Amino acid sequence: MKHYVLHSNGKFSHFGNLILELNSIESNLHPEMFQLLTSPDEVPLNTDSCENLLKASKQIRLIRNHLSSYLEPDVDAINLISYAEEALSVCELIQFSIKLGTALCQAGRNPSADKIGLGLVNLGIHNLPATVKTDLANRLITVIQKFRLNLESNYCDETVSKNMRPLYSLLENLIPESTESHETDFQACLADYSVKRFDFGDPCINPAFNATESQLRYLTMCPREAKICQVEITTINKVFSGIERRCAVNCYPTCFTRGYGLEYQACTYCCGSIDPEDFDQETASDYRCPM
Repeated sequence: MKHYVLHSNGKFSHFGNLILELNSIESNLHPEMFQLLTSPDEVPLNTDSCENLLKASKQIRLIRNHLSSYLEPDVDAINLISYAEEALSVCELIQFSIKLGTALCQAGRNPSADKIGLGLVNLGIHNLPATVKTDLANRLITVIQKFRLNLESNYCDETVSKNMRPLYSLLENLIPESTESHETDFQACLADYSVKRFDFGDPCINPAFNATESQLRYLTMCPREAKICQVEITTINKVFSGIERRCAVNCYPTCFTRGYGLEYQACTYCCGSIDPEDFDQETASDYRCPM
């Protein structure tokens, strides 16, 4: 994190103390926190480290609540919003690291009542239940969006790319495997995690930045024969109601309207196919399905 030069009077002193507390949590969890984000399967978990994660979780929630109060402009003091936003993005990154570590702790506990053998082992994220991995993936998408926006406003593209690469890699590992044959399924495209906002003029954009967690089912696998991304948008009285994306072999652009007084409209858009070489690359372009 950046170092902040703050005055000693009330508001600045309080903000400075929050930053010091946040740095203290980072220091206490390091290197476990960093390793949980880069190579979680190799973290040497034990009972003490799991208890430390639980303690840090309570501390970070308290700091986050206090930092949120600085998001409102204060006419009587220097605006601290930009600093608070950066600190909050770090908080969310730490919180996710703790959440992932806690999940690994719960999954790796020795179920034996007499505790024969090791009390806790790191089974790795691939052995976490599918529902847990899905929850973690959804949470990480939100963290990635905010963290990347913060980086882009403060650092050059090369630094942003370098810092985001481990998070994207972790996200791919957290997406649960399909129950169907691996020969017919692909991983989700990273284009799904674009930070572009939804635009009716460009419906092929699939911005998780603008999606709710319930809409993050966009991260579906695509069958081998899929060559087209089909986007269905519904509106009620011309107000956005919902969006659904799916991979398709064929697609026909259509629009139909029904209702009187309360007008319901559903439109289907066809997004072009891609070259397989474009698949699995970080991009902020159109929503794409692998061929």
